[in-house]
Amino acid sequence: MAISVQSGFNIGNIDPIDARFTVDDQAGRLGFAVDNVYEGLIVYQKDTNELYVLTDITNWNQNSGWTEIEQGAAGSSGSSGSSGTSG
Repeated sequence: MAISVQSGFNIGNIDPIDARFTVDDQAGRLGFAVDNVYEGLIVYQKDTNELYVLTDITNWNQNSGWTEIEQGAAGSSGSSGSSGTSG
């Protein structure tokens, strides 16, 4: 079994294991080679300030293969109560 490694891979890199790829725009996100992507890959797209996850490896080079991750969705609940006095 061969392992495809992205060009520029540095074994001494100190980035965290879950480091994301960063691309300038949609063309960069859709331009990955099929050997360098996998389902679950997270990519940050700078021009839109959005995170995407690859959910369909067969469509890695089309928008339909990627799902936008909603930023700030977790933990964004607030309390909606009313306070008042009656008298």
